[in-house]
Amino acid sequence: MKKTVPYLFPMEYEMMMVFWNSDKPLTAVDLMECRKEGSWSKNSTHPLIRTLLEKGFLEVCGTQKSGKVNSRLFVPAISMEEYLSSQVSEVYENKKSKFNIGYFMASLLGDDSANDEKIINDLEEWIKKRQNGLEDNDNHGKEN
Repeated sequence: MKKTVPYLFPMEYEMMMVFWNSDKPLTAVDLMECRKEGSWSKNSTHPLIRTLLEKGFLEVCGTQKSGKVNSRLFVPAISMEEYLSSQVSEVYENKKSKFNIGYFMASLLGDDSANDEKIINDLEEWIKKRQNGLEDNDNHGKEN
């Protein structure tokens, strides 16, 4: 059974994008410096971090000296791909949903034909891996 990943509200998603796009652990001070104009306020940084920790999106990976105090370092506990995959899967697997894979793929590809080939190649590679994984599972089942 798949692990259910909670929904991210817009400000939570925006903060997670900062983490997902960072190549190093971040402190709350780092996040305040990264925030865009009009995004979360300085006062909401700590509550947002606490919420993301509680939801399992962030984890503490250490501390770093910031002035006279130690600041916690945070890293994502779930990748952007895992999050997006879980959200799409939840809609796709919902029996009441009118999810259409064709429309989804069309919106994924969009009007950027220069990017289409890369996306199509990535999808073909993913399908091949999935098919091979299914074949491996079928073969393991027959051996037992």
